[in-house]
Amino acid sequence: MFIKVVLAIAVAALPATAAPDLAAAKRFYDQAKSEKDPARQAALLEKSISAEPTFEAYLALGDALLAVQKYDAARDNLKRALELAANDKARSRATYVVAETFLAEGQRRDAISLFRQAVKYHPYPNVLERLKELELKGQGAPVTADEIAGALTSTATRAFSVAAAEPVSIDLRIGFALNSADLDEAGRSQARELGQAMASSGLAGKSFELVGHTDTQGDFAYNEKLSQRRADSVRGFLMREFKIAAARLTAVGHGEREPLYPGEAESDHTLNRRVEVRVQ
Repeated sequence: MFIKVVLAIAVAALPATAAPDLAAAKRFYDQAKSEKDPARQAALLEKSISAEPTFEAYLALGDALLAVQKYDAARDNLKRALELAANDKARSRATYVVAETFLAEGQRRDAISLFRQAVKYHPYPNVLERLKELELKGQGAPVTADEIAGALTSTATRAFSVAAAEPVSIDLRIGFALNSADLDEAGRSQARELGQAMASSGLAGKSFELVGHTDTQGDFAYNEKLSQRRADSVRGFLMREFKIAAARLTAVGHGEREPLYPGEAESDHTLNRRVEVRVQ
């Protein structure tokens, strides 16, 4: 009897867990959506989340915090949104906003990586256009060795949406002569930056897969062979010019099987022609 009384007292002393207040959560959320000031919007969304955490509230809070340049706080809430996402469309929406936080801080490569991940989840047209706009702006100048090394060693984006099983990678526009595997001047310039990155201390000893991609024009079988020859050409260049050990480099051709952009504009074809560098 004594034991039962003690247990009863102990249970009574435990704090009650607050029950979800769905009505309050919706009320605060609706107020936040009609609020124009991002700071006041964020405060209302925090109240909504306190009443009942939801994907939509965390997503909206991340967006509001992005607007007031609180990027770390925005990403914290967007990570919670991703944890609550019910499907790939929801994951795409949250990942898109995470990408915008990195872009706002000038971390263009991390932003592009996340925009691509958002498109993998679901190809929303506005996200594809945003990604295409960023990539076209970067045309003309090679991606630097520091940028390449940073993209291939960064862990910043993997906490959000890039599956741990997926290889860390970067797409490079390495130019070739028309219908050829011979590097053109711009291609050699970009390949040199890649070689310098691979020879850096941060990537020393790591192995890489060089994946050739073509556009979707022309014969499928021809594109498959051309992409393999181009990947082989980049591999040979890195081995000759930077003494990268053959065992560290694998070359494969994926032809037109994995286009980044589904359109038929010349800009789509230009961006689809690339060599993807994956850390193995």
